Amino acid sequence: YNGPCFTFGTHDCADIVLAQQVTDLVGWPHEIHELTPDNWFERRIPTIWVTDGLLDMQHMHGCEFVDDITKQGRFVINGYSGDAILGPSFLRTDTTNQRINKDIAEKYYGQYVHLADIESSFYDIPHVEPNLLMNRVRRFTNMGTLASSPWLEHKKPFLDNELIEFVFSINDEHRLENKLYSTMLLNQFPEFYKTIPWQKTGRTIDNNPEVAMPLCATDNYTDYISWIREPDIAVKIDRILNSPTALYRNFIDEDWHEMYLVPHLNKNLNRSNKILRAVTIELFLQNFFQYP
Repeated sequence: YNGPCFTFGTHDCADIVLAQQVTDLVGWPHEIHELTPDNWFERRIPTIWVTDGLLDMQHMHGCEFVDDITKQGRFVINGYSGDAILGPSFLRTDTTNQRINKDIAEKYYGQYVHLADIESSFYDIPHVEPNLLMNRVRRFTNMGTLASSPWLEHKKPFLDNELIEFVFSINDEHRLENKLYSTMLLNQFPEFYKTIPWQKTGRTIDNNPEVAMPLCATDNYTDYISWIREPDIAVKIDRILNSPTALYRNFIDEDWHEMYLVPHLNKNLNRSNKILRAVTIELFLQNFFQYP
């Protein structure tokens, strides 16, 4: 079976270049959707309402191309949370084989630890991940899935019950430094993982010195810093955040236009993350209070 593959990102970014290597190896069709300064901002606005304002615009990449993907089918294989279940993304050396507690939770949640319900008996297991899966993954990572769920049905193999039961029945040391995950990938899929490097490091997971990172235009599949400075986008954001009738002003005393947009545009400072969160909140409020 040749499944259609889709990759989005800036022109010749590492994600697209490496995805092409994978699809060339298996002979599957590969459709590239290029993110540009002109095609990201407006298309994300409707998704703010779909996700109840819980996913900021900076993390909506890919929703621009859902219509094209649905033409090929409605099912998507999603690697959702694989790095946090089989890999060590949420695991630290000093938190191995421990039940989550206030001190550990503060390292992840900071001042919001009181919202994580860490005392619940649901987390009576010598691993910190269940609480992180319930909070960060369910409340944040899952929003990326929710953004396209009205059109696509996501299949999430890493959430298989038997797999999760196995992973959390063994000591955490097996997952530190990606030991378990890397060993499995090299054993089961050597044709991919012995010859194609990891985008994050530029090397194969077995550090084969004979395999080099291919030539890429950039490591990043987005460029929000520059895109926000595009005149058309800057004007649109200015109208949203600088309006005297902006609804966010009814809830806080801060002026997000002066705090975030002005320094980003005039002082060459990167405030893209804060700007897009602010825009998300304001547009959600506008939609909420105008809803019939």
